[in-house]
Amino acid sequence: NISRNGCLSSCQKTVTVNPNPTCSIDGPAAVCGASTNQHTSTVLPAGGTVTHSWSISGDGTISGSTTGASVFVIAGTSGSYTVTDNISRNGCLSSCQKTVTVNPNPTCSIDGPAAVCAASTNQHTSTVLPVAGTVTHSWSISGDGTISGSATGATVTVIAGTSGSYTVTDNISRNGCVSSCQKTVTVNPNPTCSIAGTQTVCGLTTNVYTSTVLPAGGTVTHSWSISGNGTISGSATGASVSVIAGASGTYTVTDNITRDGCASSCQYTVTVNPCGDNCTYTQGYYGNKNGNSCDGINTYQNPRDLISYLLGITTNPVALNPLVVGRLAGNSVTIPATAAAVIKLNSSLPGGRTPTALRNIGSCIITDACFNQYLTNGRINNNLLSQTIVLSLNARIRGGRLASYPVQNGWLATQKRLGCGLLASPASCASNESAIKSWKMNESVVNYLTNFGNNTATVANLLDLANDVLGGILVPGRVGANGNIVPSFSNVNYAVDLFNNAFDGCRIGLGYFPCQQTCENYGFPCAPVLGGTLEARSIVAEEAGADDTKASVKVSAFPNPFSDKVKFTVETSVSGKATLKVYNALGQLMTTVFQGEIPAGKSRIIPYAVPVGSKGNLFYIYEQNGQRITGTLIRL
Repeated sequence: NISRNGCLSSCQKTVTVNPNPTCSIDGPAAVCGASTNQHTSTVLPAGGTVTHSWSISGDGTISGSTTGASVFVIAGTSGSYTVTDNISRNGCLSSCQKTVTVNPNPTCSIDGPAAVCAASTNQHTSTVLPVAGTVTHSWSISGDGTISGSATGATVTVIAGTSGSYTVTDNISRNGCVSSCQKTVTVNPNPTCSIAGTQTVCGLTTNVYTSTVLPAGGTVTHSWSISGNGTISGSATGASVSVIAGASGTYTVTDNITRDGCASSCQYTVTVNPCGDNCTYTQGYYGNKNGNSCDGINTYQNPRDLISYLLGITTNPVALNPLVVGRLAGNSVTIPATAAAVIKLNSSLPGGRTPTALRNIGSCIITDACFNQYLTNGRINNNLLSQTIVLSLNARIRGGRLASYPVQNGWLATQKRLGCGLLASPASCASNESAIKSWKMNESVVNYLTNFGNNTATVANLLDLANDVLGGILVPGRVGANGNIVPSFSNVNYAVDLFNNAFDGCRIGLGYFPCQQTCENYGFPCAPVLGGTLEARSIVAEEAGADDTKASVKVSAFPNPFSDKVKFTVETSVSGKATLKVYNALGQLMTTVFQGEIPAGKSRIIPYAVPVGSKGNLFYIYEQNGQRITGTLIRL
């Protein structure tokens, strides 16, 4: 309402009053680190001309436009962020905020063994960081293993397969944030082992058994034990073990093995025969007129007395016991228990000539005229016949002990006694270089008797074979027992003769060995000796130089034979680093006696005290500047 110079008037204007706007922001209240999240601002009242202007504070950044109704935020690692939307609606201003928690992304790590054994059950636990919060697990597996039981806990149980590996994966969430972790586990196959060695042995002998572990390779441990009539001598933790047999019976060796932590075991049962007290005599003795003999207990004035005893004619507790060689069902020779038969046999030995079958004349008694067909110049003309008669007599000495002696491949070694009788001391190699002898068994005979190692055999079985081929029951060269070819007459004769000689005069049985045994190398491993010249007391090794220099090394041991102490003397023309090691009869290292520098031109004395309880001969290896010298220490 206006007036101007007294004149009145009026005017009007209508103004719209817009309400102040409000806004609210949606989207998650909690997000995971590094995630991208959308937030939308809703403006009320609806309609009108609306503008947005977004901003952020805290652990997050806006990605893209900040002027739209929605905004994208990339969360930081942890903590929170606050988004603010400054709005205008029809020129009226307002703002709203939303604070969002940023949960850190979880991590996990899986424990448990890195390598397991086939078919084993194993646990793996997943540890989630950060700790606390709401955690879920979801396990899965690939490879050679299966999950047993729940797959949604912090720990999972896995049954390993046979070999290879498996991988366990734990897909986790913590407060809605996900992650995963894996662990690959090697599955080692369970090992197996097999034991090799002599399966039939003589009482009180020392025998070696070796365990072969499959698969080959890996880290292998051995732990031997024994039950029955035997004792382990030396280490019980190597691939091989040495066993001293008892008097008779059996013993079982067990090797408990591990390979790369996986365990198994194997056993080997050995028969122990009381065959250590054996006495034999050769054809030469049985065919002599004079000469004492003994059977380990009794002494006989001449061969005829011994034959009479073995046929039961004299004071033998066994009744009259004629001897039949060959087979009554085919051809045979009988030595009756009469004085006349003793005289006839004594005069007919030693025999000789080609070993062959008995003549096709049926049964013949040695004192009858038919026996003249087996004689030439008064001596038996078939070596297999005479050898088999002698072995049959020998197999009766000492109640037939020899009959149970094992027949095996290898070298049968025996040691001479000082005198007659089982109480006589063994001859020392120091005073008798031939105190220890060995005879190589005939492989064709052993393989036939044992069916190529599938069975055990004894001297009794060898006598059966000899009698069968003599009597015509078996024919050499043709198929015999177990489908095997019967050995030749010569090979059978060789095996029979071997036993007649091996225990001649009650020699001490030392057992079978893979190589020839003498005083020089008895008990020493059969691997070839490298370098040097093997001597009993001293060794000299020479190495030819490229120029006019000739290097020599001499190693000696005194006393040798020894009892408890040895002094080694080393003389060398060149200086150098050297080692001196002592091994037992199994080739196992006992000790490194010396390791260090040896000066040239001076004698170096190295003392060695032999451990109490060690047995048998010892062996030493001296190495210097690429030379190797070996020697034997002979025990008194």
